[in-house]
Amino acid sequence: MLTVLTLLVCFVVFILFVVLMDVLFGDIPEKNSLRKYYKYVKGEVYKRRTFTDRYLRLSKEQRYYVLNTKKYLIYTLPICASIFLIMLFFFRSFSFAVVFSLAGFFYPRFIILGLIKKRRRLLNNQMKEAMFSMVSSLRAGASLQTAIERCVHDLKNIFSGEKDAPIIREFEQMTEELQMGYTVDEVLQAFRERVHLEDVTDFVNATLIAKRRGGNLTEILVSISKAISEKIEISNEIQVLTAGKQMEARMLSLMPVFIVGCLSLLSPEYMEAMYASWIGKLLLLIGFILIVINYFISRKIVDIHV
Repeated sequence: MLTVLTLLVCFVVFILFVVLMDVLFGDIPEKNSLRKYYKYVKGEVYKRRTFTDRYLRLSKEQRYYVLNTKKYLIYTLPICASIFLIMLFFFRSFSFAVVFSLAGFFYPRFIILGLIKKRRRLLNNQMKEAMFSMVSSLRAGASLQTAIERCVHDLKNIFSGEKDAPIIREFEQMTEELQMGYTVDEVLQAFRERVHLEDVTDFVNATLIAKRRGGNLTEILVSISKAISEKIEISNEIQVLTAGKQMEARMLSLMPVFIVGCLSLLSPEYMEAMYASWIGKLLLLIGFILIVINYFISRKIVDIHV
């Protein structure tokens, strides 16, 4: 009876843990606008929703980062094994360890969300260089269409040493569309729709308004470029200022685990009271859950968006 009750408690706690992770790192409306962005930047088109995709509860946008079975197992099995060993060491219960090791199957979801965040940050940072290139071409007397086409060559020179430059793929896509006969307005609107970044939206809207109403497009692009540069500088400053706090949050989250581990190794009889009854194990479980919640909440607090 006690074993069944323990398994039931573990299952309920596991479900609550999964719900918490989904609340903290689940889909947000901002990600629902990036479908075409992943299609053109990553170059992978989703065709069929597999069992793995359904299990991870990935959105259409996230499924452009497809994980095959081999990659999925490479990511999940070591994490599941690590969680199992840690839980077995701290709780000394095989049932606890097995139940909590299942959380490792959700690890690929966090990998995909990390790729999404990295791609968006790269594209946003590289957009500044693209706009500077366009401004130079416009000041030299080139048309907007010519400026977009020249921008591809400039971006390849600027980011020649970069492993990943999504802005080059975007401008190559725009150049191909222009060569196929689409108008500049249609190409810019398509760029805005498939990227859905705030700075790109400002750039496209300002460009279209200037073209239709006869504004000074060069000066407008210069102003937007300066605004993007200032946002990037502020974002970098915030990351520098919060780096220490992020490290403190990690250390504070690991400190209780370190203390319990040291006591279990150096003075096993001191911790024996916690493992002698199910109440002690429940208290350890509650403490562990609070540590995990504290870690993710602290990450959310220091994750400041400009």
